[in-house]
Amino acid sequence: MEYELDEDELAELSERTQIWEQLRAAFAARQRPGELLAHSCVYTEDVARAVSGKSWDELAAGDLLQIRMDLRCLLPEAFWYFFPAFVHHCLFGTEEAGDPGFWVVYVLTPPPEDRLSYFDELVRPLS
Repeated sequence: MEYELDEDELAELSERTQIWEQLRAAFAARQRPGELLAHSCVYTEDVARAVSGKSWDELAAGDLLQIRMDLRCLLPEAFWYFFPAFVHHCLFGTEEAGDPGFWVVYVLTPPPEDRLSYFDELVRPLS
């Protein structure tokens, strides 16, 4: 038996699709950077395993789970390259991956002043 979406669900899906199309267009020109990881990060190996040889659209829910709390291990350009994977999963994900929206908000929340350099570098590409 196939489930049919009601009017509200169709409207929500349409809104999510519009958001996704705008975001994908905004990030479409990003190329996978050669350098992905901050070497000073404790979880560099775990994050490297999750993203190794993958483009952003090849990251599965399990990959996102593996790097969820370690997003700051990604260099800023790598974070923005993989950012669409998190957004896509937030909008359309059907597999369990925790709450990728929370992880992204966590990384994009300004830290205490003594750790602002990474944050400044991270948000610079948004301009």
